[in-house]
Amino acid sequence: MICVFLQAATMYGQLELGQLSMPEDQLKHDATLHKDETIHESNLDTIDVDGSGNWLEKRIWFEQAQNAFDDILLLVNRVVDMRIQFSNEVNAVGHTIDSFYEAVYFDKEQLDDKFKEILVALEFEQKLKGDLTQEERALQNSIKQELASIDQLGKNIKLINVVDIKIDQALMQAFKTIDECRDYEAKAWATFKLIGKEIDDKKARNLYYEMQNFKENIQQKSTYLSSSLLPYLHNTLVAKIDSIIASINQSIEQLKQKGIDLSNIMKTEQANDVAQLQEREKTSNAIAVEKALEEEREREDAIAARKALALKKKQEASWSFIAYNFIAHAVTSVQEIFVRVSDFFVHSYFYITYLISNSLTKETVESKKTTDTISSTVESEHIHAAQDEAISSQAHADDKSELVQVDNVDHAENSSHVDAIVTPQAADEGIQL
Repeated sequence: MICVFLQAATMYGQLELGQLSMPEDQLKHDATLHKDETIHESNLDTIDVDGSGNWLEKRIWFEQAQNAFDDILLLVNRVVDMRIQFSNEVNAVGHTIDSFYEAVYFDKEQLDDKFKEILVALEFEQKLKGDLTQEERALQNSIKQELASIDQLGKNIKLINVVDIKIDQALMQAFKTIDECRDYEAKAWATFKLIGKEIDDKKARNLYYEMQNFKENIQQKSTYLSSSLLPYLHNTLVAKIDSIIASINQSIEQLKQKGIDLSNIMKTEQANDVAQLQEREKTSNAIAVEKALEEEREREDAIAARKALALKKKQEASWSFIAYNFIAHAVTSVQEIFVRVSDFFVHSYFYITYLISNSLTKETVESKKTTDTISSTVESEHIHAAQDEAISSQAHADDKSELVQVDNVDHAENSSHVDAIVTPQAADEGIQL
């Protein structure tokens, strides 16, 4: 009767077992294990009970839960040991990838850019010089003929990175699955302790079914790790890496035989990159040193300014400094007053001199005007007198010429003309006297 009941309960637990889903996120912390605790003693709690259920049948469920938890411990230990297997696989392929990148230290983009640069440079040189050397022409033809191989080589190099990412994802998936198994173990342990405290056989049976679910989930995850994920990692991803690396090495060797030595070509590019990097570092270091020196100078100037300010405040606080400032201020004030008085007297002297000079100039001008007026008046009077005397002399000469004979008329006219000329001169001499 009891055996039939147990079989029915087992079938019920299997029906409630959930489907295993592909985990996505890794647990950050491992569940706590209780392997060192003794679980083979019943330790039934007969004090805190509600008085329902069959205590003897409950003991049967407790013993079966003990066996189930022992099985869970064995399964989890086996799963935890698989962590080492996954780690070893990933470490081995990681070492292979690192060795490959030490030999092939360029990616697809760098490879494409370098060969495009070579072709452009060769075409430019051909246009410039009209022709290429035999070696350059052979390199140009080899590159053009092997562009497909070079492109596939770059794709294979890029594919290594893609597969490497998938390897890391598989490792993280394995670690997450292992942590989930340990989490199921912790939950099974907590359920087993509840069965030990439970008197009701029906409640103990339900708790036992939960433990069975945990056990089945652990078994499925263990099978997934050993039969699916680990073979996928080893037979698919790691094997793919080995195959790609072998293909790349073979392609590099074939290109080398055709005159395209990728190692030398990319080393030249790498050397140029290193030189540029060193130049940038040198410039950055020089700028950093200059900036540090500038900051040091600013700091020293700030310290000197603070010291000068402190000294100035200290001097201002002393009586001697106050007295010195008072005397200096007084002397400065006296000097300013003296300068102002001197400026006043100088300006006054120049102003008085200007007034005197202006007055004398006016008097001289008026006197000259008066003298000119008198001179012009006297000269006008003398001129009128001379004219009157000339007229009188002319009349006297005319009277005298009537008494002279006819034949002497011309002579008398000339004489009168001479007298008329001399007479004004004499008049002028008289005026001058």
